[in-house]
Amino acid sequence: CTVVDVDAPAASSAASTASATTTTTATTTTTTTRNMCTDCTWHESVTSYQTCTNSPTYPPSWDEFPMARAHFFFETPDECCDTRFPEACTVVDVDASVTNGGGGAGDDGADSEYTTLGPRTIDDFDGEQRGLPFDFGTPVPQWRLDDTVSYSGTSSITNIPWSNTTNTNTADLTLKISLGGKSTVRCMALIDINMPYDFFYLEVNGERRNTFYARLGEWFPLQSGLLPGENTLVFRVEESEFEHGLGGERDVANLGSGRVWLDDCDVGRY
Repeated sequence: CTVVDVDAPAASSAASTASATTTTTATTTTTTTRNMCTDCTWHESVTSYQTCTNSPTYPPSWDEFPMARAHFFFETPDECCDTRFPEACTVVDVDASVTNGGGGAGDDGADSEYTTLGPRTIDDFDGEQRGLPFDFGTPVPQWRLDDTVSYSGTSSITNIPWSNTTNTNTADLTLKISLGGKSTVRCMALIDINMPYDFFYLEVNGERRNTFYARLGEWFPLQSGLLPGENTLVFRVEESEFEHGLGGERDVANLGSGRVWLDDCDVGRY
């Protein structure tokens, strides 16, 4: 509320008006400066799907117009992910990628051995875009997409039978990721292996977890905790060395097909 006393000297009124004007101008200037984000480096990637990065690769117009910088840039990768991709987001730090021997700024560090993830990243294996950087097997694929079995959507991933690979006793699905905090990996799994033929387990940084020796008839959540930093996850179907002495063809109805399916994999912080 402003009080105007018409009996007061004109000079006082003028001073009051000037003071109010000065205060208003100062407030406007402060607000504009705060939103410029002139020192911010994090933005959505122009080369990778659902990714926030500090790569210098972006349209020049983002630098030319102050309001563009205020809209496209963020102070932290978490702020970028929360604003642009709150459901699933990958973080690529090009400075860290270069240090670890990964790709340069031209590809947002996409060739880094460990991919830096945001607060939450999901891969449902539908469509051509991958949410998580799974290695299906190098140089010979040991896992593949399967559009005949799925927990949700249209596809899942499954191991390739031994006879179709050069690796005769294991089928590895590898995930190398870097995390900013304690996290959990969770995949829906359908397990159709059985001893004495084969077994399945999840290995995290060389430590075996979640080992299964018998088939499970329904999809269930396979999950494990992850520590901050670099993590190597291996989902492995392994042929048993047990001399079972079973001749003839495998009894698939009772002893499984030797296959494992994964779907809706989710890596998120807690």
